[in-house]
Amino acid sequence: MAYGIQIFNANGTSEIFGYNVAGAHLLGSGTISNVGANQTSSAVTIEGLTSTNTGTIGIAVVDSNSNSLGTPVTVNRGSGSFTITNNSSATASFNYFVFRF
Repeated sequence: MAYGIQIFNANGTSEIFGYNVAGAHLLGSGTISNVGANQTSSAVTIEGLTSTNTGTIGIAVVDSNSNSLGTPVTVNRGSGSFTITNNSSATASFNYFVFRF
């Protein structure tokens, strides 16, 4: 008998998170500081990331600047990296988390 949480894919055929899955689900995290208003950050390298694998690798971005909270950001996915475009009218910093699901 095992205890814990198990999360399966949409078809219910593959466990994607749980005690039977080996490997890390958090692929990267960090802070991107001082992205100017309406500017794009430098690229952040994430192994395995592509512009099309949104169904298996997710990127969460949290704006840490109180002057621009609630302003949407744009996550630009590429091959092995991503950038963040600050769509606000103020310089902002962002915390990011990249995870496999």
